[in-house]
Amino acid sequence: MSPAKPVAGLKAPAEKPHKEGISMAGIGNATIANVVTEVGKSIFIKEENKPVTKGDFQKLADRISQRYILIKNMDARADGAPAYFDTTLQEIVHLKFLPPWK
Repeated sequence: MSPAKPVAGLKAPAEKPHKEGISMAGIGNATIANVVTEVGKSIFIKEENKPVTKGDFQKLADRISQRYILIKNMDARADGAPAYFDTTLQEIVHLKFLPPWK
């Protein structure tokens, strides 16, 4: 048996390649989707799970580079000098800073 031959006079339609283009509707849909996604992320993601920004990282780096860090859960010495952790010596020190002269 041989394959069936097409009936004379009928031809398969010629397929033209479909060229994708940029349309205003497509731009509007992409913009709306982006806005909805960003708003959803800001509402539903907890603050501690959000990525660190450059500003947050700089604050942390500045904090770590400080030599004296105030210890908040330790009482001050009898003369009123608060306790600090000296990051260089890695020990607790009491420093009494005097206000500048006016």
